[in-house]
Amino acid sequence: MTSRPASAFPAPSDLPRLHHAELTLADSAAAHQGLVGLVSAAGGLSDRPQWLIGANGRLVACTDRARAFSTPRWESLMEVDGGIDLESRAATMLPPRPALGLARRHLVVPVARRGITHAWWVVAEMPRLFEEADRILADRVAHHLATEYDSQHRVARAAWNARSLLARQLVRGSGAEDDLVASGEYLGVNVDSKRLVVYLSDPTEQGRAETEGHGLSRPSRAGYIAHTGDEARAAARLASALGVEVLGTQGNQGTILLVEAPDGRTPADFVHEVKYAVGRYLQPRNDDGRPGASVGVSSVTDRMGLRRAYREAREVARCVDRFSPRGQRILAVDDLGPARLFVANAETEAIRAYVSEVLGPLLGGDETPRSLLVTLQSYFGNDRSIRASARALAVHENTVRLRLGRVHEITGLDVAGNANDQLSVQTALLVLQLTGALPENKTRHWRIA
Repeated sequence: MTSRPASAFPAPSDLPRLHHAELTLADSAAAHQGLVGLVSAAGGLSDRPQWLIGANGRLVACTDRARAFSTPRWESLMEVDGGIDLESRAATMLPPRPALGLARRHLVVPVARRGITHAWWVVAEMPRLFEEADRILADRVAHHLATEYDSQHRVARAAWNARSLLARQLVRGSGAEDDLVASGEYLGVNVDSKRLVVYLSDPTEQGRAETEGHGLSRPSRAGYIAHTGDEARAAARLASALGVEVLGTQGNQGTILLVEAPDGRTPADFVHEVKYAVGRYLQPRNDDGRPGASVGVSSVTDRMGLRRAYREAREVARCVDRFSPRGQRILAVDDLGPARLFVANAETEAIRAYVSEVLGPLLGGDETPRSLLVTLQSYFGNDRSIRASARALAVHENTVRLRLGRVHEITGLDVAGNANDQLSVQTALLVLQLTGALPENKTRHWRIA
């Protein structure tokens, strides 16, 4: 087992040294020199190699003396005689274990505050044996490091809360013009940049029942997102992936991300990039294959359009959540068009009955109805162009006309010439697309105009 040094008072001769050390560490903290400054100050107080290892096991900083030695492997520190007790707030003395790369004893002190272990302060037993003063000094260094970590976390939380509040004001369209601009300038955010809204909805029943109202309430932890962790982490991941600024905040039952649209990219291309990045880096699906967050992505808009963009992105997410349990979980407003209003808010059974009434005769399963559905997909996916549809399907234009005529005969709907019939068929196709009931079609996504 690992052994802990016995608690004892320092020798009287060590008191001046420890007093000097405390003053030095306090001065470094007061000068706001940060973690690196504190580690450097600690290096000037002892000739022992010392390392600050983060909670993730990676080196944060080390003293100059430690640079001449290999950093102790976190895995080795954890393996020696049972390793470090991660729940303990007491220092641990690890015995030497050459096979694990530890030729000497190491003193490991948790850098902890408010029940959170931020890092570990590791001291090697060289060039002489440990004394009680070394343990006390290591404890004091860890104490000041913990204070610095805690301070940095509070500053980061305050900065994030301010950015989150700004994001909520932009989405709600609230706040005086001058106040918004001033807040943006203080935070380094251009409030007049064009943005799009990404809404990640809670996949639980609470999330599905949530969209009756469109107000923004106080953040709710009940509506947590699968795998994104929280809005701060989600915003940071997306910002890193896209190389743009992302503001994030929490809605009633989901996370709202405002993604700045860069110059030089068309809105349609940027929406596609955002959808890809959300799917790759935010992973809106659980590890066991169950649906994770359903995601709606708005079009690119200016500041005055963000309230509408947020509402539309929520409608898309609701469509996905209701009708695409195993299918595509990330869709954009332009993928669905205005019919999302009907699909997002009507009774589920009424929608299914509507689809059956409109396209029921084509949902049989043999080859003819299947080819007609594929033709309808291609027709609307190519802006109702006979020529483009024929090219996408690799058939003659007259074949497309004949198939549309056949749809008219079977369903009574004139999709080639009647605007009302076109809307009916497109809405029904939208539901089938969400449920994954349509035959495979490699034509690009269509939307209802």
